[in-house]
Amino acid sequence: MQRTAIVGRVKIETRPLILVEAKRDSDDHTPYSILLQNAETVALVCPHQGNEHQNTAIPVTSLKIGDEVLLRVQGGARHTRIEIKEFIVEK
Repeated sequence: MQRTAIVGRVKIETRPLILVEAKRDSDDHTPYSILLQNAETVALVCPHQGNEHQNTAIPVTSLKIGDEVLLRVQGGARHTRIEIKEFIVEK
């Protein structure tokens, strides 16, 4: 006999996080934000600096106010770039 079941887990860990907020030059009224792990291995893509064909990555640990990053607006939650359906309970 087989049956299908939903299995969940609880994982509690502490990691330093950083809230990155951005706006588009063409739309000053809509803020965008993302919560990222504050680690050198997490980076955002910046527009090319001098080399017109190659963008560069900047670790979130090196971000400064006023830095330009490339922005891609998508709906839905994501985990490792894959859109996911999520359910969150915060206590």
